Amino acid sequence: MTIKRYLYAGLGLLFLGLGGIGVIIPIIPTTPFLLLTSFFFLRSSERLNTWFEGTRMYKRFIARIETVSVEEARARGKARVAEAKRDQAASAASAAEGLALATEE
Repeated sequence: MTIKRYLYAGLGLLFLGLGGIGVIIPIIPTTPFLLLTSFFFLRSSERLNTWFEGTRMYKRFIARIETVSVEEARARGKARVAEAKRDQAASAASAAEGLALATEE
């Protein structure tokens, strides 16, 4: 390994330690340190990166983003708009009912 690879491995281990501390202490963020760990391990050694990706910490704390099709995204958007309109109409009806009760008294 060249000096550059040793430096990357060292930085990867440093950020792995910080990420491990972040698992225990909730004030310290975990995910950014684990992402940096993966970044540096990938550049230092394929073996280190493969080991890290196999750890429970990596699998548990790196969030995976769900991807959806365009059609499903549009359907979800339409459902949210319809729900917001229902909520707005219910709120307006409740306010009108409250106003009607207040004027009767």
